[in-house]
Amino acid sequence: MKQHWHYKRYYIQFIIGIFAVIIISSSLIYLKLSKVTGGFASYDQNRPDYITVFPKGYSISNPEKYYIKHYDPVTIPVLNTSLQIRGWYMPHPTPSDTLIIFLSGHDSSRKSPRMLITSGMLWHAGFTTLVIDFRDQGDSDYEDGRTALGSTEYNDVLSAIQWAKQNGYHHIGLVGFSMGASIALITAPLDSTIKALWLDSPFAHRTQIVKNALSKRHIPSFLAWPTLYMGSLLSGDPLLDHQPIDAITHCQDSPIYIVHSHKDLKTPVKHSLQLIKAAQTHHVNVQSWLYHHKGHAKLIYDQTSQYNKRLVHFFKTFL
Repeated sequence: MKQHWHYKRYYIQFIIGIFAVIIISSSLIYLKLSKVTGGFASYDQNRPDYITVFPKGYSISNPEKYYIKHYDPVTIPVLNTSLQIRGWYMPHPTPSDTLIIFLSGHDSSRKSPRMLITSGMLWHAGFTTLVIDFRDQGDSDYEDGRTALGSTEYNDVLSAIQWAKQNGYHHIGLVGFSMGASIALITAPLDSTIKALWLDSPFAHRTQIVKNALSKRHIPSFLAWPTLYMGSLLSGDPLLDHQPIDAITHCQDSPIYIVHSHKDLKTPVKHSLQLIKAAQTHHVNVQSWLYHHKGHAKLIYDQTSQYNKRLVHFFKTFL
């Protein structure tokens, strides 16, 4: 009997040890992967009227055609916090109550060329535009220097929409890239003024995107959920809530256009395929442009003219 208890005790200690390793490992993974740098990195020179720096290996011809000469810096208080986010407001001379807000990806900013080019495309098509930096990105306020993968940043978008309403805009479009696209989805069911969404390379579920990030680093993917769980405890961010795949099922009043590459290694195209299927199942108006060029959210550089045409047509139709 004593020997039986001896083995049972070591078995319990072994199980406790495994849990301890998972908890510690997941916490360290969260602390490593969630860190964002803020600032503008190599894109610091870019402005709405001066787009000269592009991702390595990419560029477009005649970027001047998308320049916006007149723009104003804005500072927007984030609802129910002491934080402020910053951006550029580019009012079109033609009076309208319509505005399109542009949302950048993870650890990116409003100075990203794809943000400024798409903003220029739509401004020259007659739309007022607003490009913003999420908290902890660009030169918006520093909260904790960590991404919440949209689980809190959607409040930054709601705050920008509140600012837009206060300035007379009551028909809102959202253009999002990567994480920004997923944040657009999370936000859409929460405000009826959001009328159309352009989503370039979104992720569908936070656990899946973390699994992909772990696999690329040769870390067991089963640690994805524990990483998000421990991250929630450490940061206070609801990392397991507000999933894009759930939000899209409530977007019946907001037509959606999804753009994604079959060769995207950062956010696999299966995310968009899941979103499209969920949208169709719940009678959401969804269109898609799935392509085979390499890179993550890089189609705007490879097919600039066609991108412009589709982007403008979508918002002219639904906004």
